[in-house]
Amino acid sequence: MAKKKEEKRREKKKIEKGLETEKIKTLFGFFLSLFSFLFPLFFLFHFFILIFCSQAPLL
Repeated sequence: MAKKKEEKRREKKKIEKGLETEKIKTLFGFFLSLFSFLFPLFFLFHFFILIFCSQAPLL
């Protein structure tokens, strides 16, 4: 009886640990996708500003 309870408790801990790692993985994936989306946009915006600022004195 005690062995079964201990086994159930261990299974519950494993499941909880698995859920925690899943949360971490999904958060990491979310931030990675956000970064991979925003990083090129940042460069495009940066180059656009550089080109615009270099053309401004000519206007």
